[in-house]
Amino acid sequence: MYDVMIIGAGVTGSAIARELMRKKRNVAVLERCSDICEGTSKANSGIVHAGFDATPGSLKAKMNVQGSQMMEALSKKLDFSYKQNGSLVLCFDEADRPKLEELLEKAEKNGVEGCQIIPGDEVREMEPQVSDQVVAALYAPAGGIVCPFGLTIALAENACTNGAEFLLNQEVQNIVKKDGIVYGSCDDASFSINGCDMKREDYVLNIYGIDKFNIRKNMFVEDNVELASFYKGEGILEGVWLNEDGSIMQTNEVHKVGESITIQTSDGKQRRYTVLGHVKLGEGVVNSGIYGDDTFELYLSSDSYKDLIEDPKIMVYSFNVKKGEESHAKDIMNALSENYSEIDYRSKESYTAEFQTLKTIVEMVSVILCIVFSIIAFVNLINIFLTSVVMRKNEFATLRSIGMTRRQMRKVLLYEILYYTSVSVIFAVCLSFPVSMTIIKNICNSMDFLSYSYKSDIFVGIYVIIFIIDLCMVCIIEKYMNRDAIAVQLKN
Repeated sequence: MYDVMIIGAGVTGSAIARELMRKKRNVAVLERCSDICEGTSKANSGIVHAGFDATPGSLKAKMNVQGSQMMEALSKKLDFSYKQNGSLVLCFDEADRPKLEELLEKAEKNGVEGCQIIPGDEVREMEPQVSDQVVAALYAPAGGIVCPFGLTIALAENACTNGAEFLLNQEVQNIVKKDGIVYGSCDDASFSINGCDMKREDYVLNIYGIDKFNIRKNMFVEDNVELASFYKGEGILEGVWLNEDGSIMQTNEVHKVGESITIQTSDGKQRRYTVLGHVKLGEGVVNSGIYGDDTFELYLSSDSYKDLIEDPKIMVYSFNVKKGEESHAKDIMNALSENYSEIDYRSKESYTAEFQTLKTIVEMVSVILCIVFSIIAFVNLINIFLTSVVMRKNEFATLRSIGMTRRQMRKVLLYEILYYTSVSVIFAVCLSFPVSMTIIKNICNSMDFLSYSYKSDIFVGIYVIIFIIDLCMVCIIEKYMNRDAIAVQLKN
């Protein structure tokens, strides 16, 4: 892992890298081009400004003056070309002299040494090629010139020699501004709960620091947890394992909401927190995986954690990637994972693939169950209808003998099967609604990847499909019943 990543291997990025490497930092410099000094640093005049033009009190004024003063010694140390030949600001009209005086005043406020306004004749003695029209000039002896390439290469070379990594052809596409870090100290003996009845060696204490980015509503046992106090560092969350019925498992220590917990470090530092709520362990919440008697899983905000712990250890870092750049981010993280064995990277694509597999299984099981139940229900419906028709076969034969037409018979059969269908659908609606609102809804709410919604309009679609099947069944049965003559049916 890098302590610092610098964007751009120009003169500024290379200078920063060199300075950080003097402090023994782990530094990487990202450059989109194939070599250093390929941008603005190579396309400029190479002037080392004395600092007389910058606004007094500004950072630019401070950097101009300090940079000018440091350049000569730096050029000798890093062996690049530099010449302190001074600079002239020329005035061609006496009416513009006040502007020179204004620059001189800025120079004095900024601490630029040796600045002065000199007359035109003195300017031409200093530089014979100056125009005869020049009436005066501001002379700044601290100004100079430098080779942009030599300076940048010298800075980068020195930084690289001291351990900085320059990653070329690496363009930064997006900067993640949202935090997503989870810190962790798993059963660190240097932390204890002040006032606990047990000895420190008799209980497990896992402390985490979690950023806002990683907090979701469905991770909490309670509703309306006061997260504002959590982010301010006034509160703490306790992790708990749940039983199958959703109740808190009593195999781990549980503090009630509103109780206080005081965490003490081995060096005597104490912090007191109010328990704001409980988070469900094992449901996407980062934890050690340890549970049992005398185990504490405590979650602080990341700022509170860093205040309590001098050397915070990162367990997880979640971050967003700009849409369309997922593959680029994946390549970078895979490269880091290969170079640093302690990094375990999982992309959104891997989670999506796992989710898709699980989703497919759930959908297949659901479809199979629906098909099986639908076939059972439909077979029972047809069985009831056919039994009713067969039982009244003689009745239909008699009706035919007194003048019932085939059209009238189809209408009678259609009304009858629609009666059975309507009763079945109404029964299904009445049965499915309470089952869905209790059992199915609870199952969906217990899984992060499922959302529950009750759509009654689906029964309309089912009814239409069954109605079409009913029409076909009526036509088939009517044709079957009228295949014999009326006399034969009455005789049978």
